[in-house]
Amino acid sequence: MSLVKTENEIREKYLNESKFCHEPEKQIAFYDSLRKDAENAGLEAYTKYFIATIFWVSNDFSEATKYYYQSLECKKDFSFAFNGLGNLYRCIKRYDESKEYLKKAISIDQTYAFPWNNIGLLYWNLNDNDKANECLWESINRDNNYVYPWYNLGNIQQKLGQYQEALHFYSKATEIDNSFIPLHMQIATVLVELGRHEEASKHLGTSKQLLIREHKQ
Repeated sequence: MSLVKTENEIREKYLNESKFCHEPEKQIAFYDSLRKDAENAGLEAYTKYFIATIFWVSNDFSEATKYYYQSLECKKDFSFAFNGLGNLYRCIKRYDESKEYLKKAISIDQTYAFPWNNIGLLYWNLNDNDKANECLWESINRDNNYVYPWYNLGNIQQKLGQYQEALHFYSKATEIDNSFIPLHMQIATVLVELGRHEEASKHLGTSKQLLIREHKQ
């Protein structure tokens, strides 16, 4: 029989490992393992949160929303659930609600990098690039080993046609997590724009190898 994990252990596992888990099948397995840990520990808010996140990964936004709210009923100041709702509402373009919930997550836990990244994406969706950059840097300042804000900074620069700057941020992202497939695709696209076709081909090859490896697993 496995030992019951503490709230802090579950929290740290989520924060440290979820940021390296990109493929939906792996994400679902990961969050389900956390759900079981939370359930065994009697942590109802976390249990509901991980159920919500499984639905979120599965693109069932209605069920995800329901369980995020149930999580908040169990723990009214739960920054994870506010972040989850904020990011979900961002993806379905309910931007006012998204901003409200992401700001709430940030106000509850100033050390939490994830909502800073998500509110950065929200401002990018709202075409406020300066605010987006500011928030993404706030995310990095809280967790320099978090691949998504580096990747998103690269995306912003790429969209602006600032290809060298985009490569700089993408390069930082590869130092953190070289297995992130969209990253190699974006680097290849930028390299093509710069006329560096041989290097672009290498990154496309890397993304293909990673895809093959994922399917084998």
